[in-house]
Amino acid sequence: MSLSLYNIFEEIILESVSNNQIIDSIKQPFRVKILYQGEDEAKPSWRYIDPYVLGTSKASNLIVRGFQAAGFTTTEGSTWKTFRVDRILQWQPSEFRFGNKPINAYDAS
Repeated sequence: MSLSLYNIFEEIILESVSNNQIIDSIKQPFRVKILYQGEDEAKPSWRYIDPYVLGTSKASNLIVRGFQAAGFTTTEGSTWKTFRVDRILQWQPSEFRFGNKPINAYDAS
């Protein structure tokens, strides 16, 4: 498949995280810090998530299913959430590796 210059620029400008970056973080597994623009939020906020699955929502949006360990949330404490990939403005893998059991950063001592 041949990409036009327009398609290359469109991908660079519109996507701040690639599927490969997400998949790498899931496979390693690395906790990531994301800058996320929530649907009802006036401005984006930072969240720390342990990504587990990359998939598609019922509305055909590409999503990451993960455990939110810390950061802004409208729910109380850590929880399982889905994050639309098109709303992730920055994706920063950390050196923290998570396991099968989610670790709640709010309760960690």
